[in-house]
Amino acid sequence: MLISLRLHTNRFTGQIPLELSRLSLLQALTLNDNAMEGEIPHEFFQLKQLNILKLQNNQFRVPISESFSELKLLSTLILSGNNFQGSIPRHIFELSPLLSLDISNNNLTGPIIVGMKSSLMYLNLSHNSFTETIPEDIGKLEKAEVIDISTNDLSGTIPETIKNCRNLLVLDMSNNKLSGPLGEIFSDMEYLTNLNLSQNQIKGKIPANLANLKHLSAVNLSWNDLEGEIPQNFSVLSSLKHLNLSHNQLEGPVPQSGVFKNMPESNLAGNKGLCGTKSLGLCTKRSHGQSRHSLSRKTRLIMIPLVCISALLLFLIAIMSYKHYQNKRKLKEHETCNVDYTAALVLQRFETKDIETATEFFSEHNIIGSSNLSTVYKGRLEDGQIVAIKKLNLQQFAAESDKYFNREAKILSQLRHRNLVKVIGYAWESRKLKALDLEYMEQGNLEKIIHDPSVDRSTWILSKRIDVCISIAEAMFVILPL
Repeated sequence: MLISLRLHTNRFTGQIPLELSRLSLLQALTLNDNAMEGEIPHEFFQLKQLNILKLQNNQFRVPISESFSELKLLSTLILSGNNFQGSIPRHIFELSPLLSLDISNNNLTGPIIVGMKSSLMYLNLSHNSFTETIPEDIGKLEKAEVIDISTNDLSGTIPETIKNCRNLLVLDMSNNKLSGPLGEIFSDMEYLTNLNLSQNQIKGKIPANLANLKHLSAVNLSWNDLEGEIPQNFSVLSSLKHLNLSHNQLEGPVPQSGVFKNMPESNLAGNKGLCGTKSLGLCTKRSHGQSRHSLSRKTRLIMIPLVCISALLLFLIAIMSYKHYQNKRKLKEHETCNVDYTAALVLQRFETKDIETATEFFSEHNIIGSSNLSTVYKGRLEDGQIVAIKKLNLQQFAAESDKYFNREAKILSQLRHRNLVKVIGYAWESRKLKALDLEYMEQGNLEKIIHDPSVDRSTWILSKRIDVCISIAEAMFVILPL
């Protein structure tokens, strides 16, 4: 009985074979990162048990089929990085179990269809050619944690209904033609960490209530028509690490503390009315509230050489970046161990009772490993899957780290590498339980092979040991940048 088929990251070409439609019990199919093309056969949509489908990074150049709506159990659908054309099928949003939808980086056109389901947790429509306005229905995505509709041709104002998306962590609407003031639409998004509205036509003042979002770490409002002063309370938002306000119509003094203390001058450039930094000059009665007078002759004599030198440095950096990109691209083409960083995956969250049932209430006979930081149990999920459940020692992880545990668990879920154990899900109950649900390794681990006297190590010749060292190094290479 085949329920999962992974054929990703090969060199398969041609159409999806009809024979796949005979796998009536198939639940997960990954065909991503190949060179497949043509129309998806209608018989393929007879796989009624399918709940995970990944077709990203292929060469499909056809409209997205309406028949996707026949896959009633579909929870994850990833079609990004192709050349799908036409509009979004209306019925695709009517799939009740759908949690993750990624159709970014295609050639899709027309308006963003209405009829969105509240079950969606991840929605990525970026890098297409969608037009008209953002639908009011976007406010129905009350469970959404990531919404990315950047790099399209959307216009009009951001609908106020988006304030209903209270669970958002990431919101990216950059590189469109959005206009109007921002108002109070973000005031209830208490979990928001990343907001990008750059390269639009947004007017009005920067909402001061943005600084009330205690988890906000990155905000990009550059290349808009924002005016007025920078809200002073941004300087006391300790979580804020990156703020870009360049190329607006802002004026007045720049705050001196918090994120502004070490802010690059480029993040404030293009605002003629700002003052209070070395490059912008001191604030005076005449400069505060209006554009500063033209620079003095002495200042111009200093600035002109600096601008020329900066331009030359930027040119050299651009050349070096391009060469680095080309070398990196060539290396990727010859790399044999592919890593999938797709952010479209949504980490499954388990209830405490699910974890307790799986481990027989953390029974000692299910323990397969332990340390000062955690204990690892062998468990059986409700669907019969055997997993390793890593329960963290709460004495080592303070309650205030809950939000960091949640965010890091999601980051780990996005890593895919043959030498990394897959993170299936997590359980998190503040001050009670923090646990990671991991793929169970039936053959044991390296520690057992090295230290267990019952293991026959005669087959561990030098070449095999070197292969293990290389595999560990490859996995560390993936993890260390995080």
